[in-house]
Amino acid sequence: MSQEETVWHLGYVIIGENNKIHELDFGKEVTESEAERHRESAYSLMELFTESPYTALEKRYSSLKATLAELSNPEQDSSSTYGRMGAIQQGVDDFLSAFRAFDDRTSRQLNKKFGAASPELQLFKRALSHEFDTSFAYRFACKLRNYSQHCGRVPFSGNVRGFLGPDGSKNRIFALTLDPAKLLGEFDAWGAKVRADLQSMTNEFSAEDFIDQAMTSCIVAHVKLVISQKEAVEDAANYILSLGSNSANPKRWPAFFTLKKDQWSATSKGQDISFQYVRLDVATHALQSLSGGAALLASIGYGETAT
Repeated sequence: MSQEETVWHLGYVIIGENNKIHELDFGKEVTESEAERHRESAYSLMELFTESPYTALEKRYSSLKATLAELSNPEQDSSSTYGRMGAIQQGVDDFLSAFRAFDDRTSRQLNKKFGAASPELQLFKRALSHEFDTSFAYRFACKLRNYSQHCGRVPFSGNVRGFLGPDGSKNRIFALTLDPAKLLGEFDAWGAKVRADLQSMTNEFSAEDFIDQAMTSCIVAHVKLVISQKEAVEDAANYILSLGSNSANPKRWPAFFTLKKDQWSATSKGQDISFQYVRLDVATHALQSLSGGAALLASIGYGETAT
């Protein structure tokens, strides 16, 4: 082998104070195909879990919930509540955009990876169709996204109620509501099912409740998709975890190194070295999500098989 040829090693990065690299342990020489398998395994898990359209939706949902919780804080200045309605409107718009993207982008990813007639894509589409047929919140969110695109901001009403608890403590409830009559009067493309839903209502309804329930529908659809790929997820995650561990020492993280043949030594500091961390975090997250997802489906009556 020429001294100029690139070789791969699987070793460890040792982290010191202030999370800076303290030392490099180059470990053992491995093949490029092993490093490539790690890269492909980590990418497939990130695409399904940590960097998926579902993850983007989760972030938008959590951000919106945090804003709503802030307005229910009894220490919140009442005079600023209605000034925060703009932030809520933007939060709802962001959630609805991510809600639509969850369907569109996940479908495109599955089509590209598995094909238009693949069981994975068909299962995902059936899961969303089931939620549309059985959940008012999900189908309403689908149509409300269209409303926001054509009519502008969603017409919420915000109401604040403050009261003292039995122990004299201050309490505060912020309620975000929607008026079905107003929605029907401002938009005519609700579709037969959602129009009938809204026409059956006689009072305003909670916007936060419908957002929570729509998010639950997306969680169920995502979990069904994850369960359908159980074998591939377990294979990818277990391969990554087989490459090393940091359980005994969290400061010692496995990594792939690539250098010219003449640059290798047992340990080295200060060299310009390319390395890729072994994504133990992604693998662990994937297995935990798989286990938690199976438990979730079982709790709502779907069991192990996602259909």
